[in-house]
Amino acid sequence: NIEPARTAEIGTAALLATLRHGLPGGMPAWGDAGILTEDEIQLMAKYVQLPATAPPPRPLSEIQTSWDLQIPVANRPTQPMTSRNWENYFGVILRSAGQVAIVDGDTYEQLAIIPTGFAVHILRSSSSGRYFYAVGRDGRVTLIDLWSETPTMVAQVQGCTDARSIDGSKYQGYEDRYVIEGCYWPSQYVVFDGLTLEPLSVTNVEGATYDTNEMLQEVRVAAIVASHFDPVWVIGLKESGHVGIVDYSQPGFPLVNKIASERFLHDGGWDHTGRYFMLAAN
Repeated sequence: NIEPARTAEIGTAALLATLRHGLPGGMPAWGDAGILTEDEIQLMAKYVQLPATAPPPRPLSEIQTSWDLQIPVANRPTQPMTSRNWENYFGVILRSAGQVAIVDGDTYEQLAIIPTGFAVHILRSSSSGRYFYAVGRDGRVTLIDLWSETPTMVAQVQGCTDARSIDGSKYQGYEDRYVIEGCYWPSQYVVFDGLTLEPLSVTNVEGATYDTNEMLQEVRVAAIVASHFDPVWVIGLKESGHVGIVDYSQPGFPLVNKIASERFLHDGGWDHTGRYFMLAAN
């Protein structure tokens, strides 16, 4: 816990020792490892005792400035340009490098290394299988086309300051049309065009907890899954303890329902029938 009330209680001397030498439970020894200088350690020990400022929002206008459409849809192939079995490609997250490797599942050859966001967390296949969607912890979304002769990044955008999940639209008639990114910060989800990553909408998910009705500003979007039976995404609203239903058939992609579950929702997915959504709370 590095919130100011706790760090003030720990005190500067103990914070300095922790930053220099680490802790047995896994905190790195930033000083001993040479990652932080002594001046930086001194600054950090003071900084973590200060009251936290309110993190800035990330509105649609700011998201749009980050949008980088590298290859428009009209300039992409209309059929696979490779003789390889592209439907048996798989992606490997190279987390620390901020990259995704594309590997041929038939030959085990590495076909491409795609630069992505920082510390990629989720890599999802689009409904058609043609595209991979990657989301970094820095909120950067990367669209990778597998039909190119070599797998290629065709678009990128940053919808959040901090993110962890993503999924495309998969209901019949909406395949690959939209993609949703869930933000850890700000408390929102962002919907993009599924083929270009053009930002379309931002929806705030701040709200009350399911049990105490306490109003929260920080509600992180955790797990996201796309239904095959309805035009909806199912999302975990971590701090509030709700499972949210986002209807992408409606204008503005609204949050149409909240199902009381448990705090603090983290990860989950469908059972084998696709009917039941199972997830765990921290």
